[in-house]
Formats: sequence, C-alpha cells, structure tokens
Amino acid sequence: MPVEIVPYQMSVPKEGKELIDAISGLIRHIVKGGQLTDIPLALLLPAITGIKGVLEEAKSQYNDELSAYLIHKFWAALKGE
Repeated sequence: MPVEIVPYQMSVPKEGKELIDAISGLIRHIVKGGQLTDIPLALLLPAITGIKGVLEEAKSQYNDELSAYLIHKFWAALKGE
C-alpha cells in the first residue's frame, strides 16, 4: 500500500535557518566532491552575520521547528540533494 502524504508547513527562526542552510551547503559541497578551499563566501556570510541570534532562537518557542529543519536539511545534504 502506498504511503499517503499530506502537505505540512512550519515557520523557523531566520538566523538559525541561515546557519543550518550554510552548514548543509558545506556538506552538499563536500559530498559532491568540492574542496574546502573552494567554498564560496556567499554561502557562509548570512550565517556568520546572524550567529549571535541563533542561541536566543534555540531557546525560543520555535526550537522544535528549528531542530526538525536541521535534521531535514542535513539528511538531504548527506544524500547529495
């Protein structure tokens, strides 16, 4: 029997999302054979500028959503997606 899928949407804190996107981008870059010396600064810049807000966001009511986004993005990056 096929798995039934339903749409689901959630909101995540901005700085935490940018940090997760940067780290998953690094993983994707490496999985696809890229070198650490070839990482574009544009990939890291949003995460670097917003890093101070991530700790506060992790304590917020949206910490579960941020955790789910982290797992989703890291797993996709490891699979090369």
